[in-house]
Amino acid sequence: EMLAELFTDVMDAWDLSVKDAPGFFLDLALKYVPSESGSFAKSDLSTTDMEFVACRGPKSEDVCGIKLKVGQGLVGFSAKHGCYIAVGDAHKDPRFFKEISEKIGYETTSIACAPIVSMETNITFGVLELINKKNSYRFNEDDMEFLRFISEKMAEFMHTKWTESNNNLED
Repeated sequence: EMLAELFTDVMDAWDLSVKDAPGFFLDLALKYVPSESGSFAKSDLSTTDMEFVACRGPKSEDVCGIKLKVGQGLVGFSAKHGCYIAVGDAHKDPRFFKEISEKIGYETTSIACAPIVSMETNITFGVLELINKKNSYRFNEDDMEFLRFISEKMAEFMHTKWTESNNNLED
C-alpha cells in the first residue's frame, strides 16, 4: 500500500523544474524513510566535484553549499561506484567523512546513500543521503527498497530534463 502511494507521489515530480526537483525527491525520501536529516549532493558533470544543493534537518543551512569530491565520504563513494549504502555506525566505517559532521556540530550515527544514475547513459547526477534513521539505529531492507525506487525515479527525471535541455541541467 505504501509503495502504491509512493508511486503516485513520484508522478508529481514531472511538472517540476530541475532546481526544485532535488528538494522534492529528498522530501519523498524523508517521508517514506523517516530520518533526522537528509541531503542531495549534485554532481558537477564537468568535474569530479559534488555540492550539497538540497538539505533538510537541524543543520541543513550549514550543509547546503558544502562541496566534496567524487569518492570522498560515503556520498562520494556512492557516486563513484554507483552503489547503495546503508551504514548503522558511521564512525566505524572508514569511508565516513567525519569532517563535515565535526564542522557543523552534528552527531551522525546511521547513513543511507542512493546514487542518482541514468540507466540510459550511466551518468551519475548526484546522491541522495539520509542521516540518522528515526526510531532505529540502522536502515533496513524495506528502507533501502523505498530509497532505491525514489532514486531510480529521480534518475529518470534528471535524465529526461538533461536530454530536453541539450545536456545542460542549469536553469
